[in-house]
Amino acid sequence: MKNKKYYGFNGLAGCVKQAKNRKTGHLIGMYHSEQAGIDEFGWTNICEEHHSCIIHYSLREANFYFSRPEEWCENCQNELENK
Repeated sequence: MKNKKYYGFNGLAGCVKQAKNRKTGHLIGMYHSEQAGIDEFGWTNICEEHHSCIIHYSLREANFYFSRPEEWCENCQNELENK
């Protein structure tokens, strides 16, 4: 039986990591969806500022988009376009 890894970065259930995005200046979080109580399978990236999220079915994909919130958070995209 495979051991299940539990995530709790910064004391947040299911949180894999959080970081301030260099382009937007906003905090972005990556979560294990099931452990965070999100009704989706896989991994979720969340723009903590705008509460926008995107679901990924692989950790590799979630890591790729973690540093690119302007591609999935409409508010971040609008802010960068208006700079």
